[in-house]
Amino acid sequence: MKRATVRGKKSSTKAAPPAKKTKVNDAAFDWGDNIASDAEDSEDETKNASESDEDPYANETADETRVRLAKAYLGKLKDTMDEDDDDTDGEQDKRVSSILEQDVQEASGKLFKKIAENFTEFEFDEESSKYLQGHKSPVTAVCAAEDGKTIYSASKDGTIFKWTLSSEGITKARMELPKDKEAKKLPDHKKTVLALAVSTDNKFVASGGVDKLLHVWDGETSALLESFSGHRDAISCLAFRKRSHMLFSGSFDRTVKHWNLTEMGYVETLFGHQNEITGIDSLQKDRVVTVGRDSSVRLWKIPEETQLVFQGTGSIDCIAMVTDEYYVTGDDTGSVSLWFTGKKKAAFVERGAHSNKWISAIAVLPRTDLVATGSSDGFVRLWRANLQARKLESVAAIPVPGFVNSLAFPKDGRYLVAGIGKEHRLGRWEVQKQAKNGVVIIALPSVDEE
Repeated sequence: MKRATVRGKKSSTKAAPPAKKTKVNDAAFDWGDNIASDAEDSEDETKNASESDEDPYANETADETRVRLAKAYLGKLKDTMDEDDDDTDGEQDKRVSSILEQDVQEASGKLFKKIAENFTEFEFDEESSKYLQGHKSPVTAVCAAEDGKTIYSASKDGTIFKWTLSSEGITKARMELPKDKEAKKLPDHKKTVLALAVSTDNKFVASGGVDKLLHVWDGETSALLESFSGHRDAISCLAFRKRSHMLFSGSFDRTVKHWNLTEMGYVETLFGHQNEITGIDSLQKDRVVTVGRDSSVRLWKIPEETQLVFQGTGSIDCIAMVTDEYYVTGDDTGSVSLWFTGKKKAAFVERGAHSNKWISAIAVLPRTDLVATGSSDGFVRLWRANLQARKLESVAAIPVPGFVNSLAFPKDGRYLVAGIGKEHRLGRWEVQKQAKNGVVIIALPSVDEE
C-alpha cells in the first residue's frame, strides 16, 4: 500500500432448510400492470424551472447555515409526525429522537446490518423478476433513488429513461431536452451513455458517456440543469458522496474530477491512475475509491489530498464500498475480491466467481453485508461480505440472461435492479443474440435482521 499526494488541486456450516421461492409482497411492492410513457410531459415542466439570480443565504456564516439546515430538517420531521393524529407530544418527541439517532448512526457508519446469510433460505426464479423494455441498445448503467420509487437507466443508444414505480404500475419517461430555442444552448447526449448516479435526496441525477459531457438533471422534473465539459475522454463512472451534492466522475482520460452541484461548479482534478478509470464509489466520508485498467484500487482522501494505492491483477472494472474500510471489486479475469484498507493486496479473492466470465457489475445494499455481482454467465449472484473473517461467501444465484452491465439497490432493499444487454457495456467482444436489452427488477424477500 502506497501513499501519494493528490496533484492538480483546485480550480461453521449448518444444514440448510429447504429453499423457499421468493414471493413478492403485494402490500409492500406492487409491480402493477401498467407501463406507460409520459416523456412528452417534461417539456412544459421545464419551462417553469427558472430560479432567482440572487442567493438569500450567500452571506451567512457556516454556523448559521448549520442552524438553518437543522431547523429545516426538524420541521420536516414534525410535519411527518403530525400526519399521525394518534401521537401525543411525548410520543412524537420519542419518534423524532429515534430518527435523529438513526441518522447519526448512519452518518458514523455504526448502523451496519447483517442480513446476507438469510438469502440462502430462498430459491430465486424468473417469476421474481420484472423486465422493462424501451431501450433499443444494451443498457449500460442503472441507479435507484434511495426511497425505491424511481429508477434511472441509460443505454448505448444515448437514451436515458426514468422509471417511476407505484401501486398503479410503472411509468416510463425519457429524459431529454425540450424542443425549444433555449434548450439548444445545452448539448444533449449524442453517443453511448456509460454512467449514471443519483444524489441521496434525489434532487440531482448525473449522466456521462462517450461524448465526454457530464449532464446534471433535475430528479423531480427531469429537466437538464447543466452540462459540464472538461474530461478529455469518455466519462465511464459517476458517484455521489452520500447525503451531499458532491459528485465524482471517472474517465478514460485517467483522471477523477470533483464537482459541487450545490454551486454547480468544478472543484478539482485528481491524478494518479496510469490507465483508463472504469469504476468509482463513495459513501459518507469525504473520500472516494476508484479502479481501472491499470490493475489498481485507489482510495482518495479529499481533505488530506492523499491517496492510498492497492495493487490487483487484470483490468479491475467495477467497485462498490461495503464500509469506508472495505470494498468489493470485479475484474476481467472473472475474480471478485474483498479489499481492506489495512492491507496492500486483496484480503480475499473468489476466482471464477461467474464461471470464469468477466465481472461487469457490482452493488452493495447500503449499510449491510449483502453484495450483488453480475457477469454474462446467466446469473446475478448474491454474496455475504464477512468482514470479521474478511472473505466473501456465496448465498444465492438469480437467473438473469445476457450481459449484466450494471446493478443497484434502493436503500430499503425491496428489490435489486439490473441493466442488461446483448453485449458488454464497453465493447462488442462477445454478443448473446438471445438476450434482451432492458432493465430487470428483481424482487427481494423481506428477511429478519440479526
